[in-house]
Amino acid sequence: QTYIIPTEQLVFGIGIPVVVTGLRYSTSLNGKIGDLRSWVEEAACFMVHFEDERLAPRPVRQEYLKIVFEVPELEEATDSTA
Repeated sequence: QTYIIPTEQLVFGIGIPVVVTGLRYSTSLNGKIGDLRSWVEEAACFMVHFEDERLAPRPVRQEYLKIVFEVPELEEATDSTA
C-alpha cells in the first residue's frame, strides 16, 4: 500500500536523512544526500551535512529538501505453475 503525504505536513528534525532538490543557484547540490544537523534560526533553514565528505555543510531551506526513506526491495514474483 502506498501513502502520499504532502510535504508541508512532514515534520523535519535533526538527524533526518534528506536529499536536496530544486535548487536554482547551487544546482551542484541537487541530488546530494545528507542529514539535518541543526536549525539556523537567522536563515530559517537547516544545516545539511552531506554524505560526500568533500562537500562542506550548507544551510538549505526546507522546501528544497525531501526526506529519504529506505524502501525494502521487493522479492521477485515466482511462477506457481512451474
